[in-house]
Amino acid sequence: MKILLIFILALYLFFPAKRSFAYNIGNPNSEIKIVEYSDYECPYCKRFELKVFPYIFKNYIKRRYIDWDFKDYPLINIHAFAYKAAVIADCSGNNYMAVRYYLFRYQNEWKRTGDIYGLLKKFINVKPIKSCVNTRYSQKIVDNDLRQAYKLGLRATPSFVIYKNGRYLQTIKGYHNSGFWYDTLNFLLSGK
Repeated sequence: MKILLIFILALYLFFPAKRSFAYNIGNPNSEIKIVEYSDYECPYCKRFELKVFPYIFKNYIKRRYIDWDFKDYPLINIHAFAYKAAVIADCSGNNYMAVRYYLFRYQNEWKRTGDIYGLLKKFINVKPIKSCVNTRYSQKIVDNDLRQAYKLGLRATPSFVIYKNGRYLQTIKGYHNSGFWYDTLNFLLSGK
């Protein structure tokens, strides 16, 4: 647990999330860009976030080999609070990476009741987030992410859209372990 919290703190300090159309960390000038579409209630997204993403961050993002964008794809037909979680996360500003971590780490706590603010107030000040949510700004972002996911034909989470030199390369659907990502990212970076 302490290692994960240190990891999240390092993410926050060294790669503050920037919001344009997606929260972004890594090297925006990299030839490889990966856009992750996730759902905060998805158990496979949680597994990816807690078990695989730290490996990718340490070995590829922190070393600035790749660019990584986070987008929302709440599966509202099966997850009652996923949309709400995405709206709240998108209003968290510089706390985005920490909020993302807490939503996945404590998924089983908040997804039964939808009390996301109750969870987050244990860790951060939620007042600015609530103010942002009331403006409906982040709902437009989540809706835009959903439209993009539908346009790309995504039907599952997590999904990863890979671009090389600005051009669409492929989509990876579903959870895959660190070994898969090691092979995939090394192949992409090898220039083959």
